[in-house]
Amino acid sequence: MSTEAGKDPRIQILVATPNEADAPGRDELAAVGEGEEPPGAETFLDRAWLHQNQWQRGSRLETLGLAIHVGHPELAIANLPTAFIEGGVALMEKLAAYVLAGGRLDDGQLMQLDEGLPSLIGFAPSDDDYLHVVFIS
Repeated sequence: MSTEAGKDPRIQILVATPNEADAPGRDELAAVGEGEEPPGAETFLDRAWLHQNQWQRGSRLETLGLAIHVGHPELAIANLPTAFIEGGVALMEKLAAYVLAGGRLDDGQLMQLDEGLPSLIGFAPSDDDYLHVVFIS
């Protein structure tokens, strides 16, 4: 395994995609285009992508190494559209680097990521013992 410059080898970002056999919503998505009457886009309009309490659709990203190396809860992003995996991994690496450098992310905390346009995320515990990244703006 090679690591790119600037990436801490103590942390891995695990990516689970919606085409994995045990992924939530896999059967529903697999049916798109396969049945006599596949569901249309309107079927998915009321399903929130940004809901973070549990993995329901799309991809799930998790850190691996924060608990081991610094005793910090692992981080997770649930329901990330697959098209955004690369950006999600970059965000998780940035957050992991912050924690490894001595920062702490806590339940209820908000964080502005960059200057300029509001780019806010928050952190909240969930049913699965991870500290979930919550997209705010």
